[in-house]
Amino acid sequence: DKDYIVRNGEIVIIDEFTGRMMPGRRYSEGLHQALEAKEHVAIQPENQTLASVTFQNYFRLYKKLAGMTGTALTEAEEFGNIYGLEVTEIPTNLPVVRVDEDDEVYRTVEEKYKAIIKEIKEARAKGQPTLVGTTSIEKSEQLAARLRKEGFT
Repeated sequence: DKDYIVRNGEIVIIDEFTGRMMPGRRYSEGLHQALEAKEHVAIQPENQTLASVTFQNYFRLYKKLAGMTGTALTEAEEFGNIYGLEVTEIPTNLPVVRVDEDDEVYRTVEEKYKAIIKEIKEARAKGQPTLVGTTSIEKSEQLAARLRKEGFT
């Protein structure tokens, strides 16, 4: 929900696509210093970029390039055009056993969190690991606090 957070007296940029913190990254052209002033933290001097390279050009520096992902097939043309790479689909070893369930909608945030915690407890009782994704750091911290209250560590 935010472009940055204040953590340990510093402005930390949040990646808009992943929601992850990007420590060490700074806005340019005085924007970072303006945010530091706004948030009443120590104002650091602006970084000066002496050189930069795109990911595409960086990867072209390597004689051999390979990778693996579950989503490359949809971008096969781009991998071919930019990197000269072929994309090969590797079929699953076993049939997919995943069951795609319908979405669940709740009237309140409280009902939603209770349902999430119930699901996590049920999975834990069966010995199933659980990965929970949220849309922001703030929501992750809210859910983590509720899970701690329920005895999860």
